[in-house]
This record gives sequence, structure tokens and C-alpha cells, in this order.
Amino acid sequence: MGEKIEFPNNYSMYLKNAEIQLKKNEPIKALHYIELAYAINKELNINAFYVSVLVQLERYEEALEIFEDFKEINIKKIEHLSLYVHLLIKNQRFIQAEAFLAQLKDTGQIAKKELMHMEKLLEKELQIEEQQRMHKKNELKKKLFALSDLAREEQLKIVDEVNLLSSDELARAIPFVMNNPFVDSLAKSFYLQNLVSLNVDINFEFETLGISRSINPAKLNTFNEEPMVVEINRQLDIQLEKNPSMLMSIKPELNFHLLKMYPFAMEIVDNPIRWVELYIYRYSHESEEFNYDLEFSSSEKKMMEWIKKLGEIES
Repeated sequence: MGEKIEFPNNYSMYLKNAEIQLKKNEPIKALHYIELAYAINKELNINAFYVSVLVQLERYEEALEIFEDFKEINIKKIEHLSLYVHLLIKNQRFIQAEAFLAQLKDTGQIAKKELMHMEKLLEKELQIEEQQRMHKKNELKKKLFALSDLAREEQLKIVDEVNLLSSDELARAIPFVMNNPFVDSLAKSFYLQNLVSLNVDINFEFETLGISRSINPAKLNTFNEEPMVVEINRQLDIQLEKNPSMLMSIKPELNFHLLKMYPFAMEIVDNPIRWVELYIYRYSHESEEFNYDLEFSSSEKKMMEWIKKLGEIES
């Protein structure tokens, strides 16, 4: 079947139906007809109508999007200035709202009483946002201190949100995350990366893959800047330059394994060129055992054992 063809009178019919539904106090049904009309003809004369219904339904994100279809025209209308500030505040665009309010204050475009009302609304929403943020932070800290009680998927989700915490808060949770054998190793790795990104300056014992030593996140490179990680990825690109399909297949798994080794890749990989060669060989012969013949050096055999071990780790 072909596309539906809208008749010219449908636009007027949709608007009329929207008005009828609003008079019946049925804003959801009214919105349906407004959306149909706006899809036919995105006109300024129904933009405010559309926005007002969305505001009535407290669908502020959509309301701001529709308002901004004609933003430059809308904000030149005195009657729309307070509406724009209201939408910015409800969408938590507080910096924009503050700047726009300051502009209105300087130009005297709206009445002092209305300006004060908007400033109070902004202050109230900022307080609500701060309360919500503090509540979320407190809940996050509670879960970090009891991370081992959570399933693996939940652990990974929690450590992905720790950027909400300060460096001191992250540091206080280190013993509960890093020294607990029941916290998933990948969750520990992600947590460590957050510590590194926030330059947390504290020494603690970190263990992964049976390697354990004292580390300080402030003195570590991020995973993507780790020299060995960069070099191994460069070697993989070089060695598989003529085989892009294999490169695309191997790269995610290789970096997952490098993530497992972080920050001890330098201690595991003696030769990045040979490591990549052996990794590609292993990838191409997954069903086979490495053939430890006399041609392999002790260093190569050690790297082959690591590659095998990484392949056996549950993802």
C-alpha cells in the first residue's frame, strides 16, 4: 500500500477536534489531533497551542522541543518569555534559565512580579535537584559499601555511576570494592578507571589475574592512554591491515582482555609484536591447543599461557 495522503481540510479538522477535546477537559485526546495537524503543517499559529497542551500534561521536554521550532520568533513575544524560562527550568537547563532571567532583568521586558516568580521557581527547582542528587549519591554509596551482595550486572551498573561521587567519597569506598573477593573483577577494573580519571591520590593494594601490588590511581595512565594498550592496538591494526573483517572481530575481544590485565599489561606482555601474532594465531585456532615446540622461547610460552588463561575467563 502507498503512503497515506492528507487532504487539505484535514488540517482544519484536526485543529477543530483538538479544541473540542480541550473543552471536554481531554488534553491527551486533544494532543493527538494537534500532533496530526502539526505533522501536516508546522505553523507558528499552532505552535503555542501545541506547547500549552504539552505543558498541561507536564511533558516539558517535548514542550521545549516544540517551542524551539520557532524559538527566535517566540522569545520576541512578551507573552512567551515567562513560558520559555519555565520550560528551561523544568528541563533542568538551569544555567540557561539563569542567563535568560538576568537578560530579562536587565532589559525590563517582563513585570517585576513575574520576574520574582520565575526566580523563586528556579530556586525551588535547584533545591529539588540538589536533594535528588544527594539522595542518589547516598544510595550509591550504600550500594558501593555492599557491592559484593549484588549480582554481577548490578555491580557493573553501580560502578558505572560513581562519577557522581567526589574523589574523597570514591577513596573511602576502595576497601569495600577493591579488597573484596566477591566483587566482580571487571567491576573492580571499571572502578579503578574512575579513580584514575578523577586523579584520586591514594595508595592501595590491587589484585587481578593473580598479580597483586600497591598502586596509586593518580600515578596511572587511563586505560586508553596506557602505552602497552596503545601499542598492542597499533600492532593489531598493522598486522591485520589486509584483513579488516578479522580486525573488526578480534579488536573488541582483545581490548576486553587488555582491560582484564589493566594496569598490569606491562608485566604480562614482554613483546607487543609477538603478543599480537600469538593472539591472532590463538583466535584463528580456537579449537586447538597451543603447540609448545622447541621453537618458542620461554617468554613466548609465558605469553601463550596468558592468552590461553584470558580466553578461559568468563566475560
